[in-house]
Amino acid sequence: MAIDALAKGLQVLSCFSPANPEWGVTQLSEGLRIHKSRVHRILRTLSAAGYVEQDPGTQKYRLGTRMQSALATDTETRLKAVARPFLLALQQRTKGAIHIRVPRGDANVIIEAIESPLPLRLVRPVGEVNPIYFGASGKALLAFAARQVLEASLPRASAWKRFTERSIASRELFLKELDRVRRAGYAYTDEEAIGGVRSIAAPILDTHGYAIAAITSALPSAALPERAVPAQGRTVARYAALVSEALRQDLRPTTPRSRP
Repeated sequence: MAIDALAKGLQVLSCFSPANPEWGVTQLSEGLRIHKSRVHRILRTLSAAGYVEQDPGTQKYRLGTRMQSALATDTETRLKAVARPFLLALQQRTKGAIHIRVPRGDANVIIEAIESPLPLRLVRPVGEVNPIYFGASGKALLAFAARQVLEASLPRASAWKRFTERSIASRELFLKELDRVRRAGYAYTDEEAIGGVRSIAAPILDTHGYAIAAITSALPSAALPERAVPAQGRTVARYAALVSEALRQDLRPTTPRSRP
């Protein structure tokens, strides 16, 4: 009986993904063909342990902080290991400061940074936290997010923040900008996040096609003329796609096997 309960609990947890981050009791019951009362008991048990949490507004469940922390640590460690050689190559191509930013709830966090080789360096520290929609990375993360994640992450009009005078002025205009990002495959900001800085970002995608991170190349505005943006954008997008593919194949540096 204990093993069966554990198996059912794991079944419930396995339903949560970037494509389907929230579930109601009835949805899980019907999808898993487990009685509704049993699903409810499982969710209550998982909630008490911190593995899931219930949204007080929708009454739906999502992964809790305990589960999110464990997944984030593992995913981000693997991501940095896989991505680093691509980031170094991208830095040589664009001459920009290269960052990996990841979404954590409604925040945008730097987990890896490589300095620009140019004299005017744009150093942003690992661990820096900004609102999810900050900069080119925010556009890339949200343009390729699941609809539920996008709706839950963006603030309403009254809470919308502008970072410079050139920032997008509203949530509605930002959503329109995301359509352009999806079509182009990369995001671009012209002093919208930091004065004097132009940035290009592209998403790192999971197996469902949703953004788990974004690679950003940032340069002083004088070093990135507007005419060069499309070519730079394609370059950043290409390297982000290479990282995505490497992650999908779980490529990691390994010690070559000796011949038999």
